[in-house]
Amino acid sequence: MRIQAVAKLGFAWALLALTPSAEGQTLVHLWAFDQPFGLTQTFPDSSGNGHTGVGAGEIVPGRFGNAVMLLPGSNPLTGGIGDGVDWVDPTPENTALPVGRTDSWTINVWTSFVSPPGSLEYIAGFGIDDQETSGNSFKARSIMAFPNFHFWGATVDLDAGFPYPSDGSWHMSTATYNGATTELTMYYDGIRVASRVFGGTGPFLDAPAEVHAGNPSNWNEEFDGTIDEFGIWNGALSPAQIGGLFLHNNIAQPQNLQPTAAVNRATGHITLSNLTLASINDFVGYQITSAAGALDAGPWVKITGNLDQGMGATPIDSGPWSVTSSTDFQLSEGDQGAPAGTFHLGQTIDFGAIWKKSSIEDVVVKLFTNDGVTAKTLDVLVTYTGTPYSRSDLDTNGVLDLNDWQIFSANGFTSLTGLSRVNAALRGDLDGDGDNDRLDFRQFRADYIAAHGEAAFAALLAAVPEPSTAVGMAILGVVALGFCRKR
Repeated sequence: MRIQAVAKLGFAWALLALTPSAEGQTLVHLWAFDQPFGLTQTFPDSSGNGHTGVGAGEIVPGRFGNAVMLLPGSNPLTGGIGDGVDWVDPTPENTALPVGRTDSWTINVWTSFVSPPGSLEYIAGFGIDDQETSGNSFKARSIMAFPNFHFWGATVDLDAGFPYPSDGSWHMSTATYNGATTELTMYYDGIRVASRVFGGTGPFLDAPAEVHAGNPSNWNEEFDGTIDEFGIWNGALSPAQIGGLFLHNNIAQPQNLQPTAAVNRATGHITLSNLTLASINDFVGYQITSAAGALDAGPWVKITGNLDQGMGATPIDSGPWSVTSSTDFQLSEGDQGAPAGTFHLGQTIDFGAIWKKSSIEDVVVKLFTNDGVTAKTLDVLVTYTGTPYSRSDLDTNGVLDLNDWQIFSANGFTSLTGLSRVNAALRGDLDGDGDNDRLDFRQFRADYIAAHGEAAFAALLAAVPEPSTAVGMAILGVVALGFCRKR
């Protein structure tokens, strides 16, 4: 069965296929803190852009090379300039920093705390002055302790939901922003832990050309921690590139550190792959969700009865699994008891054509592990392969044509409440407000004209058998209104 396919051959090829090109993702700032041991007040920029920081700290052994132990401002050894490292671009009009409101960027920094960082301690970032005036709202791009691992954008916030550990070990914090998709994402030790899509043009404003490590904050002036490899890129790094930073301090050595799921737009198949560094042990369940109702349990190929109880070429579990949810909004399975299962390194599971093809892409996948002491949730990276569907491609055959118009007009000017968002969209609810009305007609018309031209749309209207009187009059009214406005 397809569910028991194991992708061991071609492992390296699959890894590279999941890694976007690094083109346009240039390192524009790097405080590596690799100067000689001892107290220092200057910190050179290893990116070549001359961002020499000023502050006070002690150079100590780091995660990669050396690091800086930032000294609080109250420490007499700092001469009163401690608590952080700062740099301000003297020519902000020519800055290399990605400070534009729609720019894409990545912030990455390593930290080690022996005692927990205080709440509101600023760790590293750019785009805010050291006075933190109210005019900075929506400008900052920064990582801080809240005391949780937290992204703070001066009115833009995203929280990872867990505090920074005070274990004396090195941990990597990363934040990326994609200016095209408006997605803000946080990673901890190379694993995605939080994300948010804002929509529109995104939440940020143009920012000051400034970089800071430690506190430029008026809230907490007693930063006391160790920092290494604080870098900024002018693009959003991929998960595999961030994995390369975690393992090798190099985005050119990519490595996926968490499982991935691929949604095949052409077939609707969803496949789950473990192309990480090791098998995922204590595997006790998974959950696939779609808030839009884009799932179909009919073709679902389950672990239950296929890869549990020792079945299949590479079984997940020696014990039984069972279905825990089977709806358009959620498909899930779970282990019925000890021993827990194993999602093997290199293994790929094809769950079948369970995605309903449409322009709506909101699938979320999570895996669950439990070692008998701690239950964990693993966030799975979901990607879509193939060509996206137009919102007006209602029969999802990849072409906007007469069949789509017939579906749209058959459901014209009707309420679609009670249907899932996907099912409503496939009946012509193009704006997602629960009906098929003149606003949806305008969107369909715009899509068709964009694809084929105005003359083709006029021919389309003439070719369709006359719809019901009410629908036909309404459509003709909208068309006539459009022509009148043009005149």
